[in-house]
Amino acid sequence: MQLLTSQSPHTHDDDEQESLCAASSDVLEKCYLRQVHNCVYFAVKVLENQFQLVAHLDKCTLRLLAENERVAFFSPDLRDRLTQAQDRSTAKLSPSVSTFIHSVPFQPATDNRSNFGSDKAFHTFKKQRDIFYEVLREWEGLSQGTRVEL
Repeated sequence: MQLLTSQSPHTHDDDEQESLCAASSDVLEKCYLRQVHNCVYFAVKVLENQFQLVAHLDKCTLRLLAENERVAFFSPDLRDRLTQAQDRSTAKLSPSVSTFIHSVPFQPATDNRSNFGSDKAFHTFKKQRDIFYEVLREWEGLSQGTRVEL
C-alpha cells in the first residue's frame, strides 16, 4: 500500500533528485526505484503477479486496492480482477490479529517516513497512532447504544 500511495520529493530537476537519492544513507530513505511512477508500477506488477494470493485478502483490503486510482491507471484489468475478487471474498480478519493493524488509515501527506527526523521517531509515531486507533475502536464498541457527545 505504501508504494501505491508514495509521493515524490518536490523537485522536477533530475540532477537534484539524483543528488537527494545519493545523499541518503538511511536504508528506508534510499531511492531504489527513483520516481513515484516506478514505485507504483512495481507495486502494481507485484499485485498482478501475486494475484492468486491477493485474491484471498479480506473484502476491505480488496476494496481499498480496487479503488486506488493508481492501480486503475496502471492496470485497469487488475482493478477489475480485484473488484471481482472482492465480490467473491469470504475471508475474515483473523481474530488472533488485532483489527487495528488492518484498518488504520494511512495518510501519505503526514505518515511518510520523510516527515520524521529519525527512524525511532517514525516508529514511535506509528506505534502511538495504532494504539490510539485501537483504544478508539474499543471505546466505540463499548459506547454503542449509549449517546455520547464529544
